[in-house]
Amino acid sequence: MVRRRYQKIIAACRQASLDGYRYIWIDTCCIEQEDEKDLKENIPKMYGFYQNSAVCYVYLSDVSSKRDFRNSQWFKRGWTLQELVAPRTVWFFDSHWQYLGDKDELKDDIFRKTTIPPDILSGKQSIRDIPIIDRMTWAMERKTTKKQDLAYCLQGLLDVRVEPVYTEFWLTSFNKLGRALLDKYPDLEGKLGISRAQLSDPDSDYSFRDHAWERLGNIRDEMLKQRLYTKLHKTKGTLPVNTRRAFTDTNPASIPLHPENMCHPSPSQRAESLSTYKRTGFIAINVALISMPTD
Repeated sequence: MVRRRYQKIIAACRQASLDGYRYIWIDTCCIEQEDEKDLKENIPKMYGFYQNSAVCYVYLSDVSSKRDFRNSQWFKRGWTLQELVAPRTVWFFDSHWQYLGDKDELKDDIFRKTTIPPDILSGKQSIRDIPIIDRMTWAMERKTTKKQDLAYCLQGLLDVRVEPVYTEFWLTSFNKLGRALLDKYPDLEGKLGISRAQLSDPDSDYSFRDHAWERLGNIRDEMLKQRLYTKLHKTKGTLPVNTRRAFTDTNPASIPLHPENMCHPSPSQRAESLSTYKRTGFIAINVALISMPTD
């Protein structure tokens, strides 16, 4: 494992040199992971480091070709969210350090995997234009090795400050994040149904993580349903559903669908059900298509 990480660092430095850069910043090297003072000082600055970088390299060790891109575990990790959103330029490389594309070129694939709008990925829209709740939904399915980090890794994205303390219980870290969010965005108390008083009570077992994430899940599902409805409405009732891919192209969330015949009420009526399975970042939805007689 150590040798593999060392090889990755050497390869990253080689790539940076080929691209004409004299310096490279790597979090695991440039932040002392066992030094509490160094962590407290630098973790809140990480979003700014990425934001001000000339380019961010993303090495996907589990991707051997472009068709595997969306299946990478990189999209499930908490810390990588800021690596994707903050930098102006992000270049993706596969396991052999072959260039896959930048985040603008891959924005449609990334959107389907993360629900992050393509205009954010291409730089046409500022992240400050995105509601804070929408930004929070991008992190819902992500995991971190240390549970506290899922609260700490969001502070740059959400534009708040949370001091990292790894000796505290991870739910306490989330409650600190909740208080910081309410201090800056007071309307979240009503939108997320969270209690400022309970978040501030040291003896309370109230969990910002549990309450907010449940509400965020409902908000995200409604948001995606609305996007789907809007897209379908623009088709004026005409759906190109002759193939599974055609429906996916009509569907802004690109939810994979599995057609199965349900019933045939009469020779002139045909009903077909398109069922989905749940994917990270998306919702499950059922659509019934009925072919009716024209006369």
